[in-house]
Amino acid sequence: MLTRTLSALEALPKSLVFGFCLLAIAGVCVVDYATGEDITLSVFYAIPVAIGVWLAGRSAGVVLAAIGVACWAVPEGLGDIGFHSGILYWNAAVRLSFFVLIVLVLSAFHNAMRHEQRLARTDPLTHVSNGRSFYELADLEVRRARRYEWPLTLVYFDIDNLKMVNDKHGHSSGDILIQTVAQLFARSLRATDVIARLGGDEFAALLPATDDRAAAAVLKKIAQGLREAEAGAAWGISVSGGAVTYYEHPASFEAMIHEADALMYEVKSSGKNGFRQAVRGTQPASGAEAVPQSDQSGIT
Repeated sequence: MLTRTLSALEALPKSLVFGFCLLAIAGVCVVDYATGEDITLSVFYAIPVAIGVWLAGRSAGVVLAAIGVACWAVPEGLGDIGFHSGILYWNAAVRLSFFVLIVLVLSAFHNAMRHEQRLARTDPLTHVSNGRSFYELADLEVRRARRYEWPLTLVYFDIDNLKMVNDKHGHSSGDILIQTVAQLFARSLRATDVIARLGGDEFAALLPATDDRAAAAVLKKIAQGLREAEAGAAWGISVSGGAVTYYEHPASFEAMIHEADALMYEVKSSGKNGFRQAVRGTQPASGAEAVPQSDQSGIT
């Protein structure tokens, strides 16, 4: 029950989450006043504070903690303690310290967990997606393309002569080369595109809602960027790759990878340093309407 509630709240804007937590605190305060001093509801004040810091951030958690302590003090102030008693303010200070400690601990734990999740889905050298993350996102995009009948372009490529750079200039230079290529591709793609390092010098990029003309524009931009990067480098920078645009999607994403990989090896066999494009299926007559206009350019 709690897991489903958190999942539903996580999809909401932070302002709505904050409002939900405020209502929860107010509800606890009303019940606390109605039940009197013999029944303590302290843990129920902590729950909306914890939800607030987890979903809306540390600042929101601190504000909710202060509001929760103030609401908690109302039944006591209206009871035997009174609003002018030092005991009331001492209790409030102790409770606020406890709630703030909860906020700080939960915030640190949440940030650490998010960091670990990012590391698990990100290549540590290039900071683009890793293979696991790429296949998960690719599966989602393939299903979306089938549903909306959008074209989908897959680019599969690797870096030419990386071993030679490692042997001649050292592995640190090879790492810089890998980073340079990854960053160049990432800058050339849109925020909705996905680029990943699949291992070693092999990369893949998935371009949703991108037809063959838009894909050609992207590859042209990347080629220009590679030439500019090579001009200022101490070693050659080139890549070989295959790009396949699908208007009719194959049964599996692995089949798409296989086709793009085969095109890449055709480039490798014919001299490296370039891309070869292919199209699977025929663009429908209504294709121009099916692809969002903001995506037609294929570049950011």
